[in-house]
Amino acid sequence: MAALYSILSVFIFLLMAIVSAVSGQAFAWWMIFVAPIIYGIAGFAGGLMIGGLYNVVAKWIGGVEFEFEKIEKFSD
Repeated sequence: MAALYSILSVFIFLLMAIVSAVSGQAFAWWMIFVAPIIYGIAGFAGGLMIGGLYNVVAKWIGGVEFEFEKIEKFSD
């Protein structure tokens, strides 16, 4: 999650910088470099909390179970 948030924040803040430059508004350009670090830390902390919560709930209800079956390819 942390890596995903960091990568997405680069694109989001870059888009915000472009929009603010076109519209003539001031933008904190340093946020393009700082935001991915902050978002990465927040994503890591969020992932830890959600993972811990899932583990607690999974003990109560048994978790999520997946069943797979092999499907033969259709050939012409």
